[in-house]
Amino acid sequence: MHRTAVRAAALVAPLLALTGCGSSPTPAHRDPVTIALTSSAFTDSGAIPARYTCSGSGTIPPLSWTNVPKDTAWLALYMEDTTAGDLTHWYTVEIPASTTGVTEGQKPQGHVVTGYLPPCPQSGTEDDYVFTVYALPKEYSPAKIGGVVSFDAPGLHAHAIGEGTLTGTFTRKL
Repeated sequence: MHRTAVRAAALVAPLLALTGCGSSPTPAHRDPVTIALTSSAFTDSGAIPARYTCSGSGTIPPLSWTNVPKDTAWLALYMEDTTAGDLTHWYTVEIPASTTGVTEGQKPQGHVVTGYLPPCPQSGTEDDYVFTVYALPKEYSPAKIGGVVSFDAPGLHAHAIGEGTLTGTFTRKL
């Protein structure tokens, strides 16, 4: 009976190793600390000024965040158009934990996966743009596919020790 259990374990262990994804084990469930993410250019759920969109110069808006957990190793910044089926507009990882925001037009330090794509909904429509900052522990590395960093919302959320969002809207005139 003992040999059967050992053989079964030897067969199952490699299969279990193959089922994992991402770069580190899934952490025990915990609620991430709420990070306050704000912009001096627009309020949460407010209109994003045209200069930060395709109707203007497409400049990166100023963003700032506070309440980042002390044990944060690095940050990720993500922007998506949730109206257009979660279209990625910006994704930067491995931002130093000491960073407290970005000034207007500034790219944060870190690894830019997707450069800033300004809001640009179809003419005559309003879209919602969600900026999210994630605080991540040193045990977690950005997900990679073939050596290229890819966006992994479930992985970021599952490993985040802090998270904050800011939503802006933009209506493109006809």
